[in-house]
Amino acid sequence: MRHFYDILEQRRNLATLCGIITQASDGNRIEQAPCNMPLGDAILQMAAAHEQGLDTRGAMVVWRSGVLDRQKCLDIAERFGEQLASGH
Repeated sequence: MRHFYDILEQRRNLATLCGIITQASDGNRIEQAPCNMPLGDAILQMAAAHEQGLDTRGAMVVWRSGVLDRQKCLDIAERFGEQLASGH
């Protein structure tokens, strides 16, 4: 439980979102380039990609204190929602 609140407190820290797979118009699977953004935004972006049907099975958010897999990101996004956004 405390882990969730630690992440909420650090939501503005830099993190890297990587491993999201998209599909090109020719049918090839392409991994999106890793993207640096605030931790909270990265978690929300992962949840949004999952909801859009993109392949997030191997995706992760890497930040100073560790690594969050897809399921952790989805759980955190469901619990805190827009509170994670860097603008809040």
